[in-house]
Parts: sequence; C-alpha cells; structure tokens
Amino acid sequence: MLHVTEHTIICPQCRSENSDNLQRCTRCGNPLPPTTRPLVLKNLTSELAESVARKLPDGKILSVSSKDIVLYILDYNEALVFKSTDHVILGRNAPGGHATPGDLTRYGGYSMGVSRQHAEICCTEQGYTIQDLGSANGTWINEKRLPPRHPAPLKHGDMLWLGQLIVMIYLSKD
Repeated sequence: MLHVTEHTIICPQCRSENSDNLQRCTRCGNPLPPTTRPLVLKNLTSELAESVARKLPDGKILSVSSKDIVLYILDYNEALVFKSTDHVILGRNAPGGHATPGDLTRYGGYSMGVSRQHAEICCTEQGYTIQDLGSANGTWINEKRLPPRHPAPLKHGDMLWLGQLIVMIYLSKD
C-alpha cells in the first residue's frame, strides 16, 4: 500500500517514492512527470471514494445502464461513458496512429505515463475484467499492480491507476 505524503511523486517506471522537487527518479533514473501539485495517495481508497461520491451529480454516474462502462477521471472531475459495450481499450491516440476508443490524451495521458494501448476492460458472462496490455508504466487496481496480459476481476467502485492517471470505475450492478 502506498503511503505518499503531500511532497512526494511516484516514478511512473518503478513506482518508487521521490521528492516532488526532483526531475529524475532516485531509484531508476527515469524522468519524473512534471507536477503542479503533488500526487496524494494516502488512504486513497476510502477517503477519495467518499469525496468522489459527494462530487458526482445526483444519479448521473451512479445509475449506470447494463453493459455501460464509466470512467471518472479524478483530476478533471469528468466522466467518460462507454455505452452498451463488451470491451474498451484505454490508452492515448498518437498522430498518424490508430484511434483508441478510450482515448485519455486530453486528460494528460502522455505526461501521466499512459501507453497508446494501455489496458482493456471487458464484459464477460462472469462479470467485468481488466488487463494491462503490456504498458510501459503499468496498471494498478486498488493499489495492486496487474501483471501484463492477465485479466483480473473489475467491479463497480474500483480505483485504477494507468501509469499515474487515476480513475474510478462505475459499472452496472446487474
């Protein structure tokens, strides 16, 4: 579990803690993303979930239709809604490349370490799953790193880290 202070930034490559005044990771030497405010993850799952629930408009996100996938982008206070879909690939678009349906470019995808094809969310008969697609900076679900290309269960209210981009998942409960 990460216990990051207000003056700490997480390296997108090795996930080690660094002072927010550094430009390179002290462990692996990887460049650290620029930050205008520190990444605060202390007690994230409980405190942030309560905070996000209070910010959402009444019923707008929480009343998700069957097979809808909703990503709530925390730093932007915005939701991406994927209607009636069996799967969505999350990543970022690149000039001249293939369009990614779950494009996170406008949410700082590049600077936050989101790969072009970062992760995939699927709806199966057993429920929802997520898998990292071999991303450079990893995918975490509720602070647990996912091994590449191994689907893991995903449920309503889970927190995802795609590199350093943090999203909350809203799924239908049926």
